[in-house]
Amino acid sequence: MKPVLAVIVAAVVAIGPSAHATPVRAAEGAVTSLSVVPSSGHAEMVVGVTGGVTVSEFALTGPNRIVIDIDGASMGLPSSRYDRTPRAGITDVRYSQFKRGTARVVVYLDRAREYKVWRTEGEIHVTITTEPGAQFAAWRLGTPSAGASLASGPERPPVVAPTATPAPATSAAAS
Repeated sequence: MKPVLAVIVAAVVAIGPSAHATPVRAAEGAVTSLSVVPSSGHAEMVVGVTGGVTVSEFALTGPNRIVIDIDGASMGLPSSRYDRTPRAGITDVRYSQFKRGTARVVVYLDRAREYKVWRTEGEIHVTITTEPGAQFAAWRLGTPSAGASLASGPERPPVVAPTATPAPATSAAAS
């Protein structure tokens, strides 16, 4: 037996019984939808999710982008692409299964912008500051989670305040 092969065989025999496979956590949740919607003074990226997921985010430059990692999730969206229509500073949206158990969404920006990430039931929101009065058509992919809220903006049906019903007219009897 060649000396290298003998060393490998000896190492496998010596370590064999004590070697344990590291379990890989399967994704418990899924990314079910993506949307970019207008809202008052900002653009809002909404990521629909199911299951118990955790979120981490960071910003990069060259090009400017926001990276959202969704741990405990698989990418449940079809292979499609953002239409690359600029929407209030958002120039592109890319998404993929970054690694097993982690889905990644990357929002490309026209320049460095302030943003905030927050959660609601079944959704991850990324609010990106834009110029006041910026208007754009919404973009959507996938099916939002049941019970998910809609981001505010022109796409949301307006809330109609109830109108007062006039009291029945009473006439004073002439005497």
